[in-house]
Amino acid sequence: MNRRPRLLATAAVATIAAGFLAVAIAQAVTPPAGTPDLSQMVIAASDLAPGANTVVSRYVAPGANTIAEYERSFTAATTTAGVKLEVLTTSVLLANSTHSATALYGDLKLVYSSSFGRKLLVAAIVKSSGKVSGVSAKDVHFAKQSGAGVGAQSLNQGIVIHVKSKVVAADFVVFRIGDVLGSVTVVALHAGLPRSAASGLAATEGAHITAVLASGSTGPTGPTGATGATG
Repeated sequence: MNRRPRLLATAAVATIAAGFLAVAIAQAVTPPAGTPDLSQMVIAASDLAPGANTVVSRYVAPGANTIAEYERSFTAATTTAGVKLEVLTTSVLLANSTHSATALYGDLKLVYSSSFGRKLLVAAIVKSSGKVSGVSAKDVHFAKQSGAGVGAQSLNQGIVIHVKSKVVAADFVVFRIGDVLGSVTVVALHAGLPRSAASGLAATEGAHITAVLASGSTGPTGPTGATGATG
């Protein structure tokens, strides 16, 4: 299993345990010249109801077989359908080929669906929660995995944590469109988080990805790109 997808998955799950996003201080990353504008692919504040707080919006260091990666995260967000979210994390990853993107998606799916992968995720949740929270492996429950209906490949994985009288619910959507992997993670501090919230946001992100790739739009680094106007 590729180490990068495993890290991506465990990092996403770690945001559930605390119920809020820890904003890390990271060195700015500049994508290669001609890279499609990934900042226009992720969920924007305008895709949400007014009032969401943007806490992260940046390129991050890409992993193996990856050209560029961008993430944007919000707290206190509400979808246009009225679903209140404690945390919303959205990201896109541009692979160096469709083959690499397909392989990365397969690795992520394995993390979320295999017994070994789920043990890694549970361990990440328990560790990041800390002893004070009282979260243990038996408190973490996986919902039935389903498709998200976005792109050529997609999954929607729900996780619920029950601790005493508190509930933390999260949905993770990962999908592939060509050479691009998109992801949406939503976290709510209540039961009954509708699966449609994450899938709906993923559909919006998917539409952004398709539009940027079709237009050949790039960021400030140049007019051409791997999947842009001359790729």
